[in-house]
Order: sequence, then C-alpha cells, then structure tokens
Amino acid sequence: MAISLYRLSAFIIFALAAVLGFTGCSISKPGVRGDAYVVTLGDNNTWKYWKNGVETKQFNADGFVYGTNFSINSDSYLAEYDTDSDDKGMVIIKKNGSVLYYLADEKFDVYANRVFVSGDDVYAAGHESNQQGKSVAAVWKNSKVLYRLTNGSFHASAWSLLVSGDDVYAAGYEYNPRDNIVATVWKNGRELYRLTNGNFSADVRSLFVSSGDVYAAGYENNRQGNQVAAVWKNGRVLYRLKAEVAELVFVK
Repeated sequence: MAISLYRLSAFIIFALAAVLGFTGCSISKPGVRGDAYVVTLGDNNTWKYWKNGVETKQFNADGFVYGTNFSINSDSYLAEYDTDSDDKGMVIIKKNGSVLYYLADEKFDVYANRVFVSGDDVYAAGHESNQQGKSVAAVWKNSKVLYRLTNGSFHASAWSLLVSGDDVYAAGYEYNPRDNIVATVWKNGRELYRLTNGNFSADVRSLFVSSGDVYAAGYENNRQGNQVAAVWKNGRVLYRLKAEVAELVFVK
C-alpha cells in the first residue's frame, strides 16, 4: 500500500495566494528586489503570512495533507512512497493519477520529498540509502539519478527543489560530526551555500530564485534548542521570524 512521504500542508498553497492578494504598504528590506513573502508554521498549528519580514495575517489549521505534489498546465504530478517485493523503499511518480516513473534501487531504499516539473522533464529531490546505511541526498530527473549531492559519510536529504533555466537547485540538510543537521543549498550537484555553521541544527524547506538571488526558507535552532523560522538570501540570514519554521518563500 502506497503512503506519502513529504510533510506538506495544503494550506501553504492557499497561504501563498492569500499573501499575494494582500494589499498593504511595501516595506522591502534593502537588498531585496521586490517583495519577499513567507509562510511560517508555529505553535498550535498557527500559520502566519509575512511580507518583507512583517507579519500580515494568521490562520489556524489542524492536520496535514501528506504527499509531494506539483501542478502545471492542468497536469498534476505526485510522488508516493511504496515498498517493492523485497521490502525496499521506492518512489512512484504519478501524472494525473497514472504511473509515470519508478524511482528505485535493487539494493537500497529511495525516498522523495519534492517534485518539480520543467518543460517535459520531471525532477525529484530526496535521498537514497547506501551500503553503510547512511542516507545520501539526491536529485532525480525522469527516473534516473541526476546528482548525488553528498558523499554518504553523514545522513543527508534534499527537501526542496527548483529548476531555473538550465540550473537545478536543491536544498535540505546534512548531518555533521556533532550530530547537528546543517542547512545546505546545492546548485547543479555542487554545494552552493552552507547556511549555518553547524553549532545548532538547521534545515531548509523552500527555495526561490529571483534576479539571480537565491532565497531559502526553513528554521534554525537557538541556544535553548527551540526552532526559529529563518529566511536566507545568498547564504546569509535575511530574516528571523517569530515562528517555528518557514515552509515557503516567494519573491515578487
């Protein structure tokens, strides 16, 4: 029986629409070309919508819709997790409900956290296990591995994916020797930014590229061990927000 993998609330989509439809004064932070919109999740399933670092709206939602999905030109793409006859994890990529590809390995488990479609190509981001039992962050293109983003020394996974022109961006985390997760952005298979120094855990949930600038949204832990929503631009913190995690970033 197929189950889904990616923790994504359907309310994020509605949140983005609500933010973009919100009319208010523009107070863009210097260095941001356009307005930066962010959707965060906090205590008691409280969703907040932010514009240029300032909270604009709140919405309470209970429960999540699980599954990676991407829609374009009336076509809907979905990644589902399943197991094969040997109980190995694999991913089923569907288009409009029909199987399009299988992401699978004869020996190791495969997981997908995000799907992205560009032209006729279907990309997926997630991780696969290796012989040492470590998860290796990876990107697939049309059922084949396009990039293995990490060397398998530490657990890692890609949670976000974006294709801009000929460039493929992915973001997620890799554990370090301190057993903290380090928020990381990759471009075309190579590390682009380490967003944190690894003293405290941090992760990326969303990516956006605008006018050559790379925005990432997620969270970082503070000294007290609490998650703090954060937005980075080109590898540096742009905003820290009063919420637990930033699930979506968009620049318009």
